[in-house]
Amino acid sequence: MLFIRLITILIITAVAVTAAPVEKSVLNLEDGFTDTYTGSWSEMLSDTSGSMTIEDVVKSANWISQDRDVVSLSFLKYPIWIRFTFLDSRKTLSPLLLRLQNPLLNSIDLYLIKAGRITGHVHTGDAEPYGSRPIESNDFVFHLEQEKQPVTCVLRIESTSAMKIPLEIMTFPAYIRQSNGEQMILWGLYGILIMLVLHNLFLFLSERDRVYGLLASFLIFWLIYELAHLGYGYQHLWPNSIWFQEHAVPFSISGALTFIGLYFTAHLRTKESFPVFHKLITALVIIPGAVMLPVSILAPYQVSIKIVLILGLIASPLLIILALAGAFRKNRQAYFILAGFTAQLIGQMLSNLLAWGVIPFNLFTSNTVHVSGTLLMVLVSLGLMDKLNIMRKSLETSELSLKEKNLELVATNEEMHATLEELEAANEEFEAQNEELIASQILLEQNEKQIRIIVENLPLPLIVENEGTISYINGAFRRTYFNDIDDVTDSDKLITKLLPDGEVRRKAMEEILLHSANLHDGEMIYLGHFRLSTGYGNTRETEIYITKALPLRLFILIDITEQMRTRDLILQTEKMMTIGGLSAGMAHEINNPLSIIVQGVQSIRRRLDPSRKENNETAAELGLDLKSAHEYFKSRRINQYMDGIEEAGHRAAAIVVNMLNFSRKGSIEKKEYDIHSIIDETLNLASKDYNLKKGYDFRKIQISRKFDASLPRVNCVLNEIQQVLLNIIKNASQAMSTCKEEDYRPQLIIRTAMDDVMISISIRDNGPGIPAEYINSIFDPFFTTKIPGAGTGLGLYVSRYIINDRHSGQISACNLPDGGTEFLILLPVVQSEIT
Repeated sequence: MLFIRLITILIITAVAVTAAPVEKSVLNLEDGFTDTYTGSWSEMLSDTSGSMTIEDVVKSANWISQDRDVVSLSFLKYPIWIRFTFLDSRKTLSPLLLRLQNPLLNSIDLYLIKAGRITGHVHTGDAEPYGSRPIESNDFVFHLEQEKQPVTCVLRIESTSAMKIPLEIMTFPAYIRQSNGEQMILWGLYGILIMLVLHNLFLFLSERDRVYGLLASFLIFWLIYELAHLGYGYQHLWPNSIWFQEHAVPFSISGALTFIGLYFTAHLRTKESFPVFHKLITALVIIPGAVMLPVSILAPYQVSIKIVLILGLIASPLLIILALAGAFRKNRQAYFILAGFTAQLIGQMLSNLLAWGVIPFNLFTSNTVHVSGTLLMVLVSLGLMDKLNIMRKSLETSELSLKEKNLELVATNEEMHATLEELEAANEEFEAQNEELIASQILLEQNEKQIRIIVENLPLPLIVENEGTISYINGAFRRTYFNDIDDVTDSDKLITKLLPDGEVRRKAMEEILLHSANLHDGEMIYLGHFRLSTGYGNTRETEIYITKALPLRLFILIDITEQMRTRDLILQTEKMMTIGGLSAGMAHEINNPLSIIVQGVQSIRRRLDPSRKENNETAAELGLDLKSAHEYFKSRRINQYMDGIEEAGHRAAAIVVNMLNFSRKGSIEKKEYDIHSIIDETLNLASKDYNLKKGYDFRKIQISRKFDASLPRVNCVLNEIQQVLLNIIKNASQAMSTCKEEDYRPQLIIRTAMDDVMISISIRDNGPGIPAEYINSIFDPFFTTKIPGAGTGLGLYVSRYIINDRHSGQISACNLPDGGTEFLILLPVVQSEIT
């Protein structure tokens, strides 16, 4: 029902926003007039700034014409203005009233304008004391001036609740008649609700069945909602509490949701009959509703009402589906609940038709929701009483049955004496057969033990299930997925461990049920490919097969994690090779204009050089003094600008050379290099990395080089070592960029030293460090702590391969005591340079 209300609000808001501005005519009140709605005679103005005055509004040309009897909008953060003009043409004047039938509007200002002059102003609203209302009523009623000339009514309305604005001009007798009719209907409904509350409280105290207490609590909160929603609570119960009036609606809805959820779970015994629905209703209705009870009192109305409406949107289909499920299982109480929800749905549909303007707004149509809601309460209570009657009839039937069985037992006792003698004779025969069975049992146990040993040592993980109970799990499953699994005997719990995500588990169960529905004995089928969680802190890509031998089902799990990792690594390598080729091509294209720029600057300098004879001759022909021109260039720092152009060109060319060297497919042949030159070239390359600049300004990092100048050269593949260093530097830069303290200064310390017969390269940062639970997994393939799409998890895995396998070195990482991370690389030196 709340879902239908939300759709209605959105549609009506869209219609109101897109309506074209049309000049409205005057509403003429003639003899015989009693009442009419002003919606189709009205115009609306949205005050999005919230600062417009009545003078601004009167002059505005942005009024939008309305074509419905009732203006109905959704939740708005700004006030709206509504105006209409009426002319009282009746021969006999009698008091006129303006009624606004929405008691939850926070602030209302009514201005009466006659002949371009403001002749009256009234301020009231739900956020004002009840005594500020000009006429005592559950909603808002205003006196209108009676003149034989047009009177314009301008209303400024601001509210945190939905902007439903049914405005009606009426005579005083029509108001009394209409008000009495509404109160007769509503107080009759409230009387029914109060009787239901008292009835269920009496049954709760007499029967000691908490179901009646839960229903009574739900009815109490529903009654509070009805009184608050229609303004009768503010009028009669808490007229001096603006604060409670503001929070009463979300508070009562929160309580109603909590207790209707508790009532459903207890009344329909969902924990035993519908365990999935029981968990859903508990998690999505009962717990959030209970949390919202205090929150709705403390939080702002516009926040709490939206939250409880969303909870109602979730709860309504859940409860209807649960009632349907109970009805399909022939649950008599579910029939009553379903009938009640059907009545409520019809009432809500009529309310929506009223909001859309399909049916007129009158005494009957404006109260369909309240009548259908009360009918829902009555039918739910009747269902509970029907349950009580069934229990009483069942008790009477049981007493009669016990008497009949007592007579049968007497007759059976006599037969038992006769049969006992026959049993004694048969017992001797059974003892002989029992000895044969014992021998067969021993043989079966021996065979079972042998089969268990074979299955236990199979390399494939196996699970044997017997009608939802786990009968056996072999050692391969324990080694691959969970070791401490002996206490799990329920298949649902095991599936929850393997697939902890609820949505993924639901889809997986649908796939398993779909594929195994027509499985025959002895047949093996493929169920699908799943990502299963393990008790070792990781996941395993697994293909699952199933075979059946009634009543057992055997699940065979094949771990394909390593195959998939190898495939992904091959694909990633091919992609990186392609990107390298493209980068090299782009670098060659950039070199051409760089060469032109540098050569152009050099040519300009040669043609301006006063020491060259041909320059002086040409200048003399044109009447120029090259030396004076040279002094002018020097004074205006033109030579410095040309130096900057040439230096920038050379620097860009150097960057291109570095990028070419890095992207060019490296030779597998190792050469001798100075490790410090490799580090400097890699730092220069990192400072120009676009992705690194985008995430963090590399120039802000303080880089400290602590090099041992006496180190010998290393025998390595240049671009591979650059790849390792660049990957570690980029990871450190990205980690340090997450530190947001004002006094934090990122720092990178690169130290080289001799470690026995190897060169050590230490790269330290002062970032947040690596979480302790991840430090041992960072070199694993596809392991990453970055958000999806930010990393592949292959950088450090490939780095370890390059250092350990390609260069016979070592790479390790650790967290520093004072914060930050240190990566340590050991590379063998050229043997001929070891002194």
